Amino acid sequence: MSKAKEYLSFFLAAAAKPWKMGAIAPSSRELAETMLQRLPIGTSETVVEIGPGTGAITELILTRLKDPSQYLGLDINPDFIETLKKRFPGVNFQKDSAENLGSHFKDKKGPNYIVCSLPWTMWSDKQQTKLLNSILAPLVSGGTFVTFAYWPTLHAPAGQKFKKLLGQTITKIETSPIVWKNIPPAVTYLGSK
Repeated sequence: MSKAKEYLSFFLAAAAKPWKMGAIAPSSRELAETMLQRLPIGTSETVVEIGPGTGAITELILTRLKDPSQYLGLDINPDFIETLKKRFPGVNFQKDSAENLGSHFKDKKGPNYIVCSLPWTMWSDKQQTKLLNSILAPLVSGGTFVTFAYWPTLHAPAGQKFKKLLGQTITKIETSPIVWKNIPPAVTYLGSK
């Protein structure tokens, strides 16, 4: 998919349902690299991506995985899922809410890594807590969770509450420097279960 088509697809989805998207553009390559640089993705780990959108971060994840069957991508947007399945044939993308992540691991070991691109600051404390707990439940002990927040929202009440929630829920939180080459600029949060 060309960058122009990727941006157009993302913009149209955001314009149609801005209350669900929380973003105006796909993640940049620089943000994707920052999110993944501290994840030692190898040969036996399972990676879940929540909110793969148009695949900006997915592409980089799949270059690091030895076996694409170790990947699961969940998105609530059916158009994104259809596009991702065409762009990355044979890779497991499911139209589902992040709240249901645990149901994908009922009969097997949970993921080692969860890469999350959800718009946390759009939700109340209660919604943030419920969703984060649902996402982290299947993560293996010692597994890693990484997400990001847009720089303009870091000091807003919802942004501060989310950062505090992360500190109460996962350990050893690392915050990256601001990734200026993203629209809008963002920081990443990484921690272990």
